[in-house]
Amino acid sequence: MELETIDLSAGGFSCTAPAFLPLMTKMAISLVLPDPRPRTGDGNGHETVNGEAVVVRTEPAAPVEGHATYRVALFFSGMDEADRQRLLDFLGRQSAKAAT
Repeated sequence: MELETIDLSAGGFSCTAPAFLPLMTKMAISLVLPDPRPRTGDGNGHETVNGEAVVVRTEPAAPVEGHATYRVALFFSGMDEADRQRLLDFLGRQSAKAAT
């Protein structure tokens, strides 16, 4: 399922989802982040952070007939150290951009 990120932090993220996701659903996730390094040739300009997350909030709280999207909050429940560092580096760059 493809989710669209609204807000991202070191602890988790909120997003929109095209289907209802019940609370406490465990998910394998892959976040596609802009890669700050210049690319040449066929580079895609992105880096991927992989991990596991758990649904901690879904709005509306129950499936609604005909509802197109749901707002979902996920908590990172597992991530290897290399992926966590890539995420922290990305968040640090975004924070530095916002401060200038």
